[in-house]
Amino acid sequence: MGELTWDQTLRFRLLEIVLQWEGRLTTNHLCSAFNIGRQQASKDINRYIKKYSPNGLEYDSKLRGYKPTAFFVPRFSEGKVDEYLTLLHQEKQQVRQHLERRMALPLMDLRYGHIEILNVPARHIDPRDRSGFGASGSLSVEGRC
Repeated sequence: MGELTWDQTLRFRLLEIVLQWEGRLTTNHLCSAFNIGRQQASKDINRYIKKYSPNGLEYDSKLRGYKPTAFFVPRFSEGKVDEYLTLLHQEKQQVRQHLERRMALPLMDLRYGHIEILNVPARHIDPRDRSGFGASGSLSVEGRC
């Protein structure tokens, strides 16, 4: 993976997340998320297939996009739903800022009527209640009711 640019790594990560959780990837996913042309998106997908997952995805003419096969194994993402939910949340924030005219373009065009993105609830954690980070890197918090 050492010969990749940071941008390519990010595009491969998005590619995997979309493939895994939506079951279909098109060049438009990459084009709209990274503001790149269709030709560059197609090159990225083909490079990913050739170098990192020769049997992991296939083009489906009915879906008009790529779909994961049984041999698909993510290499640039962890394969956890949290990654997809974070992506959706970021998109919602981008769209909100776009509508408030604070940003020029949304991150991706994810207009799926069957998905509702909920706001992350605000949680107050009093620093005095925090017992600190453990060796595992997780935060241990003692709460008061």
